[in-house]
Amino acid sequence: MNENQKANYKSLILITILVLICGGLSYFFASLNLFDSITKIISLNYSGDASKVIIFELKNVHQGLVIFLTNLIVLTCWMAVVNPVGKNGVGKSDQKRCIISYVILSFFGFLAYVVLVTLFLALKLPKNTSFLLTGLITSVYQILNFELFFLGKKNSNNLIWEVYRFALVGLMAAVFDFAACYVVQFLVFKNATDWYVTFLSVTAGFAIGVTINYFLSTYMVYKASKSNMSKTTKGVIIFVVLSAIGLGLGIGIQYLLYDYLNVQKEIAFFSYPVDFVIRTLVVMFYNYVSRKLIIYK
Repeated sequence: MNENQKANYKSLILITILVLICGGLSYFFASLNLFDSITKIISLNYSGDASKVIIFELKNVHQGLVIFLTNLIVLTCWMAVVNPVGKNGVGKSDQKRCIISYVILSFFGFLAYVVLVTLFLALKLPKNTSFLLTGLITSVYQILNFELFFLGKKNSNNLIWEVYRFALVGLMAAVFDFAACYVVQFLVFKNATDWYVTFLSVTAGFAIGVTINYFLSTYMVYKASKSNMSKTTKGVIIFVVLSAIGLGLGIGIQYLLYDYLNVQKEIAFFSYPVDFVIRTLVVMFYNYVSRKLIIYK
């Protein structure tokens, strides 16, 4: 084993220990039941059917914030000590932008923390176990973000980091897409179910999501691309067309798995969460490969 392999092995061990520490902190704080006196529940409707809601217990949101911030501080300090900022190719002029990007993605990490805890609790997992699993997952996410922005990985041509950057961009675009759809469908039109409302909400979400996706994909994801097609009018048109095909693919998968197999055929396995995961993974794979082969060669 050479020195480079030894360093990588040591780094992997340290990161594993750090992830376990963050998971342990999540488990510990969850067991304290600090916010159990808060009984308010937040319900977000995601359908014309008033019974279809996502329920967030406010006590879990508060507890998730405390735990996430604790884990974030521990993780960031550990990583900064083990890998000093600027040591691996991040210049002082770029550090401010990296910090801003890291903070923004940390906010998305907190949202993911709350959603994952809610999902695990909905699956009837014990509270401590739900927070433990969420702590493990989100700590890995934060470590990858630290390496991305402070250890020079945001400019890496390595396929693993390109795929991770692509996943991050897809996550951010999906959040803004969902937010735009939700605002139009449920706030502007007061949960109306007319066809034109659905059309307007989906169109608004798609337009915002694909715009964010385009700019971030062009300037952040595909660092190994030798083609400038993405910055031409032709490239933009192809990007939108490929994204529209991906949208259609997602709609088709949702109809097949959820509307047909789950609702009509009553196959319980293909519940909405399962459909969402499968649909997201398939469309993400399609988007990455199609853009890589056609636009970002």
